[in-house]
Amino acid sequence: MTDTSERKAAGSSIGGVAVLLTRHDLTLRAANLAATELLADGRVLSRNGDKIEPASAVYATFARNLIAKASDEGYRAIAPADDAGVNPRLIFSARRLSGDGDIMLSARSMGLEQPLADKDVMELFGLTQAEARVTVKLSAGMPLPEIATAHNVNVGTLRAQLRSIYAKVGVSKQPELVTAIWRVASI
Repeated sequence: MTDTSERKAAGSSIGGVAVLLTRHDLTLRAANLAATELLADGRVLSRNGDKIEPASAVYATFARNLIAKASDEGYRAIAPADDAGVNPRLIFSARRLSGDGDIMLSARSMGLEQPLADKDVMELFGLTQAEARVTVKLSAGMPLPEIATAHNVNVGTLRAQLRSIYAKVGVSKQPELVTAIWRVASI
């Protein structure tokens, strides 16, 4: 297993999904082993006695915003770079559990083979599920003809779909789309 100093150099890496419980006051409780790993890393969240708290002002602001936007369906966001500009490569979700303020936070490592999962691209850019699948596959380096074959559609259909994707993401070419997706993934 990688030691803490190596993980800090490479960015946070946790095995599985870290689950934490919180309230609006940012008092956090680790709920599983992956959350304990995240705390051991100490870059995003750290222990202060019996309390778990954000490790920096950047993450305190991120956590407050994440908790404020939590809903019954959940809210997802990518952890920002820390004060030193290092990206922990974690995607956080916040879901309201009850009317009395309990919120479940979860974090998972982002895979390096693709910038974001389909669901993340859908939520961040307002894409349909089909548009998100195409966007993620393009961003992972798959050529348009292979995507067309995988989805059993012709390349012309995908090109029409790309025009809609470009409009939603705010770009005009495939390289710009891929750059935009990877840039968001590295925030």
